[in-house]
Amino acid sequence: LPSNIDLLIMEHTNRNLLNKTEKYIENEAFEIMKKYKKIFILQSTLNIDRLVSFYKASKKSKKKFFMKKSQSDICSFFDRIPNPISFQDCFTYLDHGCSPTEYAKIKDKYGKKLLSKNEISKLDTYTMCINSKMINYIKMIINKSGNKDVALIYSMWNGYKENMRDFLTEINDLGIDTFNLHVSGHADITTINKLIGKTNPIEIITVHLDKNGGEND
Repeated sequence: LPSNIDLLIMEHTNRNLLNKTEKYIENEAFEIMKKYKKIFILQSTLNIDRLVSFYKASKKSKKKFFMKKSQSDICSFFDRIPNPISFQDCFTYLDHGCSPTEYAKIKDKYGKKLLSKNEISKLDTYTMCINSKMINYIKMIINKSGNKDVALIYSMWNGYKENMRDFLTEINDLGIDTFNLHVSGHADITTINKLIGKTNPIEIITVHLDKNGGEND
């Protein structure tokens, strides 16, 4: 084949891997959600594909789906992505305080889909996206509703756990079971080869390898 480009600078983190798919995440999450009434999800706010996977699993397990306000604001721009405005079983909440004026604007946007901590704590079952700074929020919910049948799904790179050690320790102390459920967002070897085949570069420079040539993610 004639060369299409002179130089391809490409991601090479997962050059030795075949990635599992978001469908795998959805199916595994559903199995967890069948066993627990309350599910906390720890994932990147901007990982929309992952959010959709967890929403689908939550829907199959007949749970309400709670998104952080920041996630709701992003997803509500798109009718086909789960969000509190377009999806009946999606709700939102505030994970931090705000002024009365700001709260009024948020309430005007989301209406009855914006729930308080007290309202959430009264629910028997749900799936809730969280962040690692919310331990006091989670404690309040657990103290009011009990810690039976509660699980945390950790869906991020394992390397981030060091910075979340205190949070994860407190989650464990609350009696919440933790599950690791993640697939890399980096291209795997099949996708890498497809890209090379499509572009047919003269030269390739790879990035995101450690000094031993291993994976960083």
